[in-house]
Amino acid sequence: MAIRNNLVRLHRWMGVGLSIPFLVWFLSGLVLMYCDYPVVSEQSRLNHLSPLEKNAVRISPADAAARAGISQPEEARLSSILSRPVYRFRSSDRIAVVYADSGEVFQGFQEWQARQIGAAWTDLHPEDARLETRQIQEDDQWTVQQHYRIYRPLWKFSWPDGEATYVSDVSGEVVQYTTRHSRLGAYFGAIPHWIYITQLRRKAATWSRVVIVISSAGTIATFLGLLLGLWMYSLTKRHRFSGLPSHIPYSGQQRWHVILGLTFGFVTFTWILSGMFSMDPIRWPENLVEGKIEQGLVGANWNGSDFARVAYALSALEQHLKPREVILTYLAGKPTYLALKTPSDTAILADDGVVKSLLDQQTLEPIMAQAAQPYSVIESRLLTRYDAYYFDRKNQLRLPALFVRLNDPQRSILYLDLYSGRVARCYGRWERLDRWLYEGLHDFDLPWLYSYRPLWDIIVIFCLSGGAWQSVTSIIIAARRVRMATLSARSSG
Repeated sequence: MAIRNNLVRLHRWMGVGLSIPFLVWFLSGLVLMYCDYPVVSEQSRLNHLSPLEKNAVRISPADAAARAGISQPEEARLSSILSRPVYRFRSSDRIAVVYADSGEVFQGFQEWQARQIGAAWTDLHPEDARLETRQIQEDDQWTVQQHYRIYRPLWKFSWPDGEATYVSDVSGEVVQYTTRHSRLGAYFGAIPHWIYITQLRRKAATWSRVVIVISSAGTIATFLGLLLGLWMYSLTKRHRFSGLPSHIPYSGQQRWHVILGLTFGFVTFTWILSGMFSMDPIRWPENLVEGKIEQGLVGANWNGSDFARVAYALSALEQHLKPREVILTYLAGKPTYLALKTPSDTAILADDGVVKSLLDQQTLEPIMAQAAQPYSVIESRLLTRYDAYYFDRKNQLRLPALFVRLNDPQRSILYLDLYSGRVARCYGRWERLDRWLYEGLHDFDLPWLYSYRPLWDIIVIFCLSGGAWQSVTSIIIAARRVRMATLSARSSG
């Protein structure tokens, strides 16, 4: 009995500190279902690029890379800035841009040029934009993630209707775009749910620790509440409520709290636990297969001289689509041009001179078998529908894909994107466990549920609403307990 009473006290005082964060998490989760954090999607990025003109490309990739000072970039793209073709080269720590029509190295914008880039995203007049700031190092709420730092400095422009664009003075492109609606949705959804406080999020390690500590405490408090609720619950109705036999020994808000806890407590526990796992508190054994396979699929270090026929490649690709961007890459060591008009409207020109809309299973299987050595491919099949590991409620993961299973120690499964010949998803033994501990428990991305809407919406809204109601009872109980403790302290003093 003493053990239970001590656990009750611990649960109650943990509830004093955690009841408000819990309510915020549940309510913001409702918003986050439909209002995501604003990002520039691949579809939008490509839509705002100008179609490439083969006659405008006069500088070779090798010459451009030499002028950029990046001999072996990790990524090389033929793209555009204000209708002019450019090469964009990216290494691990920098981005360099060279105009493909003149060979001039891009050194940043004048203000009127940055205005034009930003205005193209809004369909509004450039002169109506207000220059908010030309940021150098400082992050704001919408560019606080670390991956934006390579693009700084940024030009930020805003329009009277609430649209705002962030234009990189390094890459020459819009890297963030927000509207009044997307910001409002994030303020009530993603920001409180992820604890995306700008001053905290700037320090990624500190932010991660804070989220892990709060979610760990929440996991313990929820587990204790569920344990105590089951402990106190009487199947024989030995308790009394309003003079009648009852399963539960409480009345008022405490009674509601126990009822809601027994109804929604397990879901609440798994949500808080899986939220903690989203921060990777456990370092799973590293699976090196994905990097090895990716390296084998590429099969060569980038060399600009391998892409000397870029003008011919553009001419050949234009027979199939009008590309807005061309990725200069390799497939099994052979120079390959991947043209994109949209994320799913692509064309591939390989070394054999044949243009394909996407790669086929027969082409990728022998390349994959070679890349996987010393392991073997024990299963390979074409995937035309999402499955338990290759899924996306927003339908941005492309289909078809090639499913591959290996006989490596992790029993890895991979999904190859037929549009690019790259690894789209890879799961070893521990990644599969992590998938269920996070997406499965936290997002309810279950194979029998996530493909069926609005059933998924109804179930998630019901559970979030129940958790929010449970949190409200916690706040009321916590407020009473703090008031009683305060009065007791004053009377004893």
